[in-house]
Amino acid sequence: MLIPMMNHIRRWDRLTDRKIRVLTVVQLIASILIVLSILPYTAQFTRSMSTTSLWVDELNSVLDFSSRGPIATISSYRQPNNHILFNLVNALTPDGPGRYDPFRARIWSFIFYFAAIILVAAEFVRRRLYIEGAVFVQFTFVNFSLLDLMLQARGYSILALAVAISSILVVKYCEKPSRNKIFALAGVTALGAWSVPSYLLFGGILFGLLLIRFMRWEIVLAGAAAAAGALILYLPIMPDLVYFLNNYGHHFSFSFATTESVTGSLRRYLLNRQTLGIEPGEWFVFLLPVVLACAPFFVRKSPQFVRSSLGILGASVVLFLAACLALKTPPIRTTSFLLIPLAICLLGHFSRIIRASGSFFLLLVIVVALPVHFVNHSREQTATYQFLPLENWMRIAKFIERTFPDDSEIAVSFRKKLLRPYLAAEFRLTKNLDDERFADGDQIFLETEGEKADQLDISRFIQKSPPIKIPSRDAYNYVYVCPPLTPMVSGARVAEEELPVTIYDRDCRTAWEGAPESIQFDLVPGLEYRSLWLILGSGGIPVRWDVFISRGDVEARLPKSNVHRHGDLLVVELGDLRIDGIRMVPTVPRSGQTISIAELWAYPVCRKQD
Repeated sequence: MLIPMMNHIRRWDRLTDRKIRVLTVVQLIASILIVLSILPYTAQFTRSMSTTSLWVDELNSVLDFSSRGPIATISSYRQPNNHILFNLVNALTPDGPGRYDPFRARIWSFIFYFAAIILVAAEFVRRRLYIEGAVFVQFTFVNFSLLDLMLQARGYSILALAVAISSILVVKYCEKPSRNKIFALAGVTALGAWSVPSYLLFGGILFGLLLIRFMRWEIVLAGAAAAAGALILYLPIMPDLVYFLNNYGHHFSFSFATTESVTGSLRRYLLNRQTLGIEPGEWFVFLLPVVLACAPFFVRKSPQFVRSSLGILGASVVLFLAACLALKTPPIRTTSFLLIPLAICLLGHFSRIIRASGSFFLLLVIVVALPVHFVNHSREQTATYQFLPLENWMRIAKFIERTFPDDSEIAVSFRKKLLRPYLAAEFRLTKNLDDERFADGDQIFLETEGEKADQLDISRFIQKSPPIKIPSRDAYNYVYVCPPLTPMVSGARVAEEELPVTIYDRDCRTAWEGAPESIQFDLVPGLEYRSLWLILGSGGIPVRWDVFISRGDVEARLPKSNVHRHGDLLVVELGDLRIDGIRMVPTVPRSGQTISIAELWAYPVCRKQD
């Protein structure tokens, strides 16, 4: 009787082992598919952040702190914008292509943030929670709002790394308490707070929860060491820090004042369709903190250290959000690092519930369904990817440098110091628009949408001169220009017909209109030219052109990227070449279409050659 029973047990064990092996292999394949599908989106975003302009807070961090060297970085504050540890690392990094180069300024953000995510994912993998690790990477890498903040040249990436290491240390300490782990947590907390002071509040909550759970003196000592370490690090700027702490509410009053701030933080950094592929309901977002607080009391089959660590991390998220509500002043972005422990808790509780069910088929369905959903979602996000920088100072500067003479003067209506780092020293910046100089074409006016009640009324100076619109994420930047008194054009013709001088004489207001044929423009010889400008008349102009430049008897075609259409304005970059003429040939003109030109002029490399 015993022999058949033992055979049955062996067959069941073999079946169970086979199911575990199958499930493990499927998990590995699913995880690899999810991670591979993430890579194109992450690569696109990293490339965008490596090549697009820094915005005001990033530029101020470089201008006011890291560019002044390490001593100035750790000993000056002046505004609650000095994320000291990050700026110190940036200050100690060789300049390379220049401190305002996007890749140079943000390289440490890439390193810190990617390291944070890899560390947490590796911990999931070490515990053979492959699918949970892959979904964690999905949450943190296919996440526009989070990447947009964490990869900035500021200290939020250090917070991500600090909270990632802290989360791992909490799990390990709950698994097997030791002094090394708790004092390592103290060091990480002090360094995280040295970048953004509010991180010390989160770290203090973690130590308090650990103390309640374990009641060990080493936790008290480590917490005191973290506070003392942060205090010592901030000693050089303590007067400034105290002043700004006392006046923080004046600058950020009611930034985090209602429960909508909590749901707003959760939605911005995790619970949104762009990250999850589905749109969570309002009630789900609102009740999530309650679920995190109560979850440790359910699913008793999990090991004690798992319940303890997830409970501590979940409660730390909830209590930190509650503390932010009590203070009312923290900007929502200072809660962004909570995504990491929040995602760990969500995935941990999900894993506990599913695995505790003991159902092989339920696990298999989930392990197959998750990659199908997330691979498709990553593909969709990659296909529809679009990125504009928050502010576009670098593109504005490049446009000015490629189209206006070196000795041009630019009147900037808003924050001209942010344009200066990207603009060559030959260009002069001023705050004041000089009507006479602008009307003569000797001054350019740059205006940021929303910073003035009305845009510049160009009709005061010239009948028609549309602005160049350079987009940023939330506004347009407008570049206004009047044709110069000297157009640098000596003639224009279609076929053998000479065009009237009115199109390159700014004092004449009559536009020329004709058939869409090849147009030849002759420039004043012997000069290096930067750009050609055409203001279109009512008849319009074909959108696509082939542009050829002549240098003596040699004619060369310009790249299409050198020709820019801005509404009724056509700008051709000439590449600082010594040229004699320009020939423009419209491609695929529509039947019955005409060409109409109201103004025409060229800019030399330097006006002094006029």
